[in-house]
Amino acid sequence: MKKKPPNRRGISTFLDEYRRLGHMYLAEELLKELKLLAESLNMTRTGLMRRALEALVLYYQDARSFKKPTLFGKKPSLQTWLMEREDVHLMTEKVEELAKQMDIAKTPDEKLILLSKQNLITAHMINLLHKTTMT
Repeated sequence: MKKKPPNRRGISTFLDEYRRLGHMYLAEELLKELKLLAESLNMTRTGLMRRALEALVLYYQDARSFKKPTLFGKKPSLQTWLMEREDVHLMTEKVEELAKQMDIAKTPDEKLILLSKQNLITAHMINLLHKTTMT
């Protein structure tokens, strides 16, 4: 059995079943969690790792195209994180309230105005969710 270098911690693993791609060291706990997750998704651990890395790269490229690549940047404070999540809840309530108002609106113009407001709030929610999931 080959000894791992002293500056490495964890277990040596590969990103493919044939032990040719993506050699890296991972913590045993992480490998256990990846195995459980992969089993629940009916995938192999290496397949899950490849898919997760591919998704991360695509997600980061999308964020970069919106000039919001904050994934590995400075993390917000817990206070900011909690406030942004509370904002999402408040926005959801407002969208639901506007939906009820649309049900009782009498003219198509009134419904269109309410729908526009609802779309604007939803767009803000999406931006906020994207920002908070990238941190």
